[in-house]
Amino acid sequence: MAVREIAKELYKVTQKIERLKKQIAQAREDEKIKIKLEMELKQLEEEKTTLQKKLNDLKGKPLPI
Repeated sequence: MAVREIAKELYKVTQKIERLKKQIAQAREDEKIKIKLEMELKQLEEEKTTLQKKLNDLKGKPLPI
């Protein structure tokens, strides 16, 4: 994956995380929905961490000429 593609995917995941956090805040009373959203949030945060690592690894490598 190219740096640009990883950065775009990282941005999308970050936006999804922000939306989920807002939904979790609004779902205070429905525990089932809140638990489901929190599980999804955890998965997205793990994906974000993975993408950040990939991006950092690629940024440290010299660009092909």
